Amino acid sequence: MEVKETNIDDIIKRLIDLYNPNEIFLYGSHAWGEPTKDSDVDLCIVLKKSDKSQADRIRDGLRILQGIRIPIDLLVLTEDEIKERKEHPSTLIFKIINHGKKLYAAA
Repeated sequence: MEVKETNIDDIIKRLIDLYNPNEIFLYGSHAWGEPTKDSDVDLCIVLKKSDKSQADRIRDGLRILQGIRIPIDLLVLTEDEIKERKEHPSTLIFKIINHGKKLYAAA
């Protein structure tokens, strides 16, 4: 399925309303490659903090995105979880932070 900017805008708005995040990054083929019609939308949401498990955070996000007819993969991390991995070039987090597209940053 083709991903349109209006789809991304709707997704980002819903995620902002749910999480009140610090940042949202697009990564994967839509950010640094050639997406195909079967590519999903990979998003990394960075939160200041959370008392929920990572699995529960992801589940919450996928729940509010129900009805959007695009395959979406969410990674929902706290600043502390990001800090642990963003300095190591071999990690996905390093690649997301340094080569992903920042779609949202809190004021």
